[in-house]
Amino acid sequence: MIHGVIVPILSLVAIFLFSVHKFSDHMQRLAGERFKSILRSFTSTPGRGFGIGVLFTSLIQSSTATTVILVSLVHAGLLSFRSTLGVVFGANVGSTITSQLVAMNVGNIAPYLVLFGFLITFSKKRFREFGKLVFYFGLMFFSLFLVSVYLEPIRENGEVLDMLSHMSSFPIAVFAGFMLTAVIQSSGVVSGMIILLVGNGLMGFDQAFGMIIGANIGTTVTALIASMFMNIEAKKVAFGHLMFNLIGLFLFFPIQGLLLYAVNGIGGSVSQQVANAHLIFNVTCGILFLIFINPFGRFIDWIGNILFSQKARG
Repeated sequence: MIHGVIVPILSLVAIFLFSVHKFSDHMQRLAGERFKSILRSFTSTPGRGFGIGVLFTSLIQSSTATTVILVSLVHAGLLSFRSTLGVVFGANVGSTITSQLVAMNVGNIAPYLVLFGFLITFSKKRFREFGKLVFYFGLMFFSLFLVSVYLEPIRENGEVLDMLSHMSSFPIAVFAGFMLTAVIQSSGVVSGMIILLVGNGLMGFDQAFGMIIGANIGTTVTALIASMFMNIEAKKVAFGHLMFNLIGLFLFFPIQGLLLYAVNGIGGSVSQQVANAHLIFNVTCGILFLIFINPFGRFIDWIGNILFSQKARG
């Protein structure tokens, strides 16, 4: 039975990944240049940058795209490294939207969005781009809805449960989330799949939350690769995103009891609790780093100058 559902599930994951990229591409085409202009105007304070990061990442469903845009703008000299930090922190919060939508069962209305978006593409030219956005947005969550249908029969399968049991420890779950996101290059895809696995009883809260934290770290890989052949300031943006997520992971351990208390207090299904934990964790880290943004910026400046100036000389 398990072998009969692997190919359909992988195919649906591919459709989901394709939909995320297409939705992001169309949104960036509509708002990309405008976003760059807004960035240059509204990054004068970390708080404004944080808000722009949350908004834009929520819209395009990709913190990776937001960070890559920041790296390119800094490389071009249009933004300073320090002015991007608030946006980076906000991008992590914006990346939680996918898991929230999956937990809220948006997949139930996804077929209507697909049909509605498809019909709009036949309307007047000025509405076609909007129709494509609706279509790909609906397709994202419709593909996840179909994945949940295929997952239903295998929740009692011994092979699957045994494989997932190997991720029972938090560090292993974090590493698995990191590797999967580094390969797929989309934390939204990974977090959406994790919420589905939790909802189908194939993964527990601790495993799921560990993988989502790992996905936060894995999503930094693309910007790190993109910055390899850029100037030192651009490299600092990508490196700062990585360090933000790594430090956030280590800060989590002393307060994990408070996080679990907050999640339990909010209630909801296990899927919703995982999505809420993802949101609370990223918001808490974002606010904490905003408070200490100046020392964090100096730290990244110091480390970045040591690491990347040495590479430049080498």
